[in-house]
Parts: sequence; structure tokens; C-alpha cells
Amino acid sequence: MNAQWAFFLIAFVGVGSWVYEAAAQDNRMAIADTMPDGFPRVAAVHALTQGPKVHFCNYYGIFPWDATGRYVVCIESDFDGREVRAEDTARVCLVDTETGELRALAVTRAWNFQQGALAHWLGTAPDREIIYNDCVDGAARSVILDVHSGERRELPRAVSAVAHDGKLAACISYARLNKTRPGYGYPGVHEATTDDPHPDNDGLYVMDLASGESRLIVTIDRVFRDRPPPEGRADDVMWFNHVLFNRDDTRIFFLARFKSPVGSLLSAAYTVNPDGSDLRCVVPYEWNNSHYDWRDAKQLMVTSRFQGGSKWLHVLFTDGATDHRPIAPDVLDRDGHCHFSPDGRWLVSDSYPQGPERMQRLFIGDMETEQVREVARFHQPDTFKRDWRCDLHPRWSRDGKRLCIDSTHEGTRQVYLVELAWPES
Repeated sequence: MNAQWAFFLIAFVGVGSWVYEAAAQDNRMAIADTMPDGFPRVAAVHALTQGPKVHFCNYYGIFPWDATGRYVVCIESDFDGREVRAEDTARVCLVDTETGELRALAVTRAWNFQQGALAHWLGTAPDREIIYNDCVDGAARSVILDVHSGERRELPRAVSAVAHDGKLAACISYARLNKTRPGYGYPGVHEATTDDPHPDNDGLYVMDLASGESRLIVTIDRVFRDRPPPEGRADDVMWFNHVLFNRDDTRIFFLARFKSPVGSLLSAAYTVNPDGSDLRCVVPYEWNNSHYDWRDAKQLMVTSRFQGGSKWLHVLFTDGATDHRPIAPDVLDRDGHCHFSPDGRWLVSDSYPQGPERMQRLFIGDMETEQVREVARFHQPDTFKRDWRCDLHPRWSRDGKRLCIDSTHEGTRQVYLVELAWPES
């Protein structure tokens, strides 16, 4: 088997209810020894990519696997440990999970360590076509690429989210995003932008992926006027970030954001129809908002300071309703990257590094019983921080049987597969 396909040893030394990899004397990774009845357990964690080059996938919640389950799309960088600059390039790569072969498909100048180039497999051809972002002559673009034939087509806007059926994309200004939140925008993009704190000519766009035609469906000014901004923020620059289609592509989620005086984020969550109608504020600024996922066409989860409280909780609710409630607040008591399995039954989330060992925690939850359990921990070296930190960013496979994460517990940023052992039905 190709040396690039390196498995972790599945020999562990028990420590209480946790087991540690025998070869890792510094306890870089730990796996929960027992799980409640009906819960999956982590059976193995193995590296899909290896150093010395850096590899990671394209944000949490985006399927890295193609429709066959054989190929995984990821990003490859020659450096780590600093911010991405305008002149830096990365490669969009394809990993063959059967042979371990990694193949570079394209070079991009529109990328960052948090979201990669936002590469998605297209629902119109999920066994062969991806769409990813690039920067062409200082302008943000997206490219549809056939990973097997190499045929490519350029589109006039960079994507932020892609509809599951592969027909539409939701787009935002990456020049404005880079100005307001470096680490998520693209420093090489020089699109026309403005210092207007809430312009009426920028915001959320929807682009037809067949024709490339796009239109502005929600302006920043419209959202600004929808409800008063946080106190003292009326003259500050507002922007949109973190966009996602619901499961049947009939609604789009996005965050409207300001910065606080000390630089922290103040966010309200919105949903809207793809034609721009029926705009709804679903979580207010007072709660703040961070991460998100749709469980189905109507129900979604947002991590927020529920009812203005002090803790970040995973809050489940129905789009347009007032039935917000935290899920497992005794376990999920910190911000995390929540992602639902394709059938909506299972939740996966994570945590930022905690404690002197800087362990990132991985959680799985059963949405039928609303029980959540910590299933694994991964060490993150303290050199990974700021805009180049490495979140686990968990993602379910298309069949909902295993997970994919990014991790630095072996010292370099790489892509790992988490194999789950499921109880017999």
C-alpha cells in the first residue's frame, strides 16, 4: 500500500474511561473506552494525508467525499504557522482512499486556513465535478472542474455556499470579508468595495451555476434596517458571513456581523428564500451566534449565548418559530462546529483547545434521545493559533457512517478519517 496511506496503530493503554495511543507518550490523542448502548464508538483514527506538506479540507459540514466514497477533495499548502498573503497559492487536491495517492488538480489564490477554497462536489455530477474559489487578476471567481478529465469552466463570482442539487450558489464579497475578518476573506482579491458601513449595493448574491448569472437578493443595508444594530455599532462596518442552504435548497442561512470595541464578533442569524423574499431574523444580536447547520428543510442549530447568557450552547430551533432550546447543555457547553448526519439522526461537534494539554474534544449526539457523548480528544500544539489555528471541523461521510477531521496532533496539519463502530441494529 502507498506510504502516503498511514494508519495509526490501534493498540491502546487504558486510562480510566479513555484509551491513549501506545506510541504517543505525550498523550496526543485519546479515545473514549466505552459508549452508552446504541451509540457508535471510535474504532480507529487514521491519516489520509501526510507531511511535510500541509493538508486540510474545505470547512466543516461540506462533504469532502465524492458520490462513490472513494475520493476526497482537500487543500495542500507549502507553509503553515502564519497568515495567508496575497501572493500565496495552494493546491486543490484529490486523495484516492483506496490507494492513498494524492493528486494536485489545480492551483488557487483564493483560500485560507479556516475554509480552504470552499471546494464542494456539485450535486449535478457528484462523482466527478467540484467547484472551488480562485482569484483571477485580483477578482474573486469560482471554477467548476471535472476531476477526471480536467475540463474546467470559470464563473464570475466566488461561492460561499452551494445548493445540494448543484444548480445555485450563494455568494458574498470576499474583499469586504477580508477587510472585516482577515483569515476568512481572500487577501489577493481587489473587488470594488466601499467604506459605507451598510451599503445598498453589496450583500448576499445568488448565482446560477449553469449560466453564471447572479443577482443581489439581500443588501447589507436591508438587514441593517431590519432591526437596530448592537448599541454603539450603527456607524461600524457590517458584513455577511457563513452562508448555508437548507436540506431542500428552499432557504438560505447567513450571519450579519459587527465587531465589538474589543474586536469580538456580534452576530445575528438570518434566513431568506433564494429569491430574496421572506427575510427572517432567527437569532438576535443579543444572543450572538457562531456556528450552524440545517438538520432538515426547517430545523437548524446555531451555537449562541442562549437568551443572552454567559455560555455558548448548541441551540436547536425551527426556522421562523420561537422554539429555541439548547441540546445537552451540560455537555455541549462551549462553542463548536456542529454538523448533522445526512439522515438528521446524529450530531457531531467539537471544541477549541482546552486545558494545559490543549485538547480538542470531539462529540457525537443522538438526536432521538438528545444524549451527547465525548468520543475522542486531540492535542493541538500551541503554535497553531489565530487565523492559522486548526479546528477539527468534523464532517459526516455521505452514508453517515464515519467522520473526517483536520488535526495537528501529530505535529502537522493533516486530514484524518475517524472510523466508527456502530452497534448492531
